Amino acid sequence: MMEYEPWFTKLMKASPDPILTPENNISADDFKWYQRIQTDRRSFDVHDIVIRINKGPTIGYERDVGNKTTHRVMFPVSATNLDNSTHFVMFPFTIRDLEWLIKTFSPSENANSGIKANKDLVMILSPAFMNYVHLNWLGRKGQYPSTGFLTLIFSIYMCDEVSVFGFGADSQRNMEPLLWKSN
Repeated sequence: MMEYEPWFTKLMKASPDPILTPENNISADDFKWYQRIQTDRRSFDVHDIVIRINKGPTIGYERDVGNKTTHRVMFPVSATNLDNSTHFVMFPFTIRDLEWLIKTFSPSENANSGIKANKDLVMILSPAFMNYVHLNWLGRKGQYPSTGFLTLIFSIYMCDEVSVFGFGADSQRNMEPLLWKSN
């Protein structure tokens, strides 16, 4: 940003020191906020909607991620069994993904599908929405949006308020793999 961007200058001047040191204590209000997010982190179950992605485990991690799952975003290679009350949100990255879904929930094929889910709770993300996110939210970066980024944007459209957990940069602080997929 250039120096003549007043909104940016204002934000930078109002910012506390980004690095915590013994010399720069945080305010009581900041500390209360920080304490609150500690309990929020373990309180997934208080949210009306809890969306999990792919095979993200919950069993054995309940203290950290809660017990509740209302929606599970998946595609064939990440499909896992769901309880009867969890929505299966299909992200059809290919036509074969849609064919797999039809085969999985066809009565004659269902016995061999290898996945258990309530067929009445299946939701399919529109390819038009996927393209919209690619064009408008990512500015055409990469070949297509990642599952995580699509889930984030889908959440914004589905919910009045969104809390995001377990979503961040890789060990080199690179966000690219989390936002879009390149060849």
